[in-house]
This record gives sequence, C-alpha cells and structure tokens, in this order.
Amino acid sequence: MNAQIYSRIDVSLERRSNIAKKEAAKILSCRQERIGKLVISKRLAVVLFKGKAHYQREEVVSYADMVSSNWTMVEACKELQLTRFHLKQLLEANIFYVLQKPDSLNRDWVIDRTQCLELVQMLRKKSRKSKTLSATLSMAGVQRQGYSIVQLILSMLSGKLEYGVSDDKHLVGLKQFIGFRIN
Repeated sequence: MNAQIYSRIDVSLERRSNIAKKEAAKILSCRQERIGKLVISKRLAVVLFKGKAHYQREEVVSYADMVSSNWTMVEACKELQLTRFHLKQLLEANIFYVLQKPDSLNRDWVIDRTQCLELVQMLRKKSRKSKTLSATLSMAGVQRQGYSIVQLILSMLSGKLEYGVSDDKHLVGLKQFIGFRIN
C-alpha cells in the first residue's frame, strides 16, 4: 500500500479568493496604507473573514492589470512627447481619457493608453499625403500664432489645419506632425 500522510492541507496562494492586506499590497506593488485608500475611493471592496478585513483576489488583480496596461502621467508624457502642462490641458479638455485622477486619497494618474494610441493613429490618417510644402509652420509655430495645444489637436481633427508626418520612427509621439498650414 502506497499511502501518504498529509500533515497539512496545501492550499496554493493563487487559488485562494480572499487575500490579506499584505498580499494585496504585494500584488499592487504598494504600501499597505494605499490599500485602505483604494477601499475608501471604492476601487476595492472589503470582505470580512473571521472578523478581519480581506480583499477579493480577482478584484485586486484586475485593478493591478488596469493600472499596468495603461499609462501614468510620466509614461504618457514620454510616449506622446508632450510636457506635463500640455498633457494636463489635453486631459482637462477630454481629448485624452483619464481612468483615474489624483485626489485627496490618490496621487496617481491612470491615462487610457488605447484611446491615446487610437487618437494618434487617427491624426496620422488625416495628415497630408503629399510632400511638405514651403511656408509651413512647426507645431510650436502654430502655438505662437495663438493656438493652444487643445485648439491645435481639435483643428487637426476637424481639418482646419493641414499637416504632414515626419519619417520619425516614434509613431506615438505628437512631435511627428510637421509642416502645419492654417486653412
């Protein structure tokens, strides 16, 4: 007979649906105090188990995936080749979507990466297909003409500005758009 004696039931950590605050903080790569703020802001729900606060693993993992698959303010500035000031203007005008804004309980920005990439692709499709014309302006030159970054992007989308695309390999950034001409 090949019987094994089990001294303790082995429950894999990945199988447990309720997790402690310490484990939730580990999954989210944050301090335990941050978990309390996520509960207050209703991003995570508390489950009481044996009189102690626990959290649903699926909910914690999905929140971690949402944060990691989108951009922070720093990542968005780097990828879109914008200053923090210009990015905030575009976020306030709802040109780029925000999944999470900073507030008294949260200091993190989470910017919708997919929507940003779709907008840049749309701007690329609306660009001028011919060679760069003479007597055109740069993006900064258009802004010196009185256009804010919000007006500039909206004018590009509506066709009021004619522009081209540089041969730059950085396909996400807004600095790839050159040769602006006001229609």
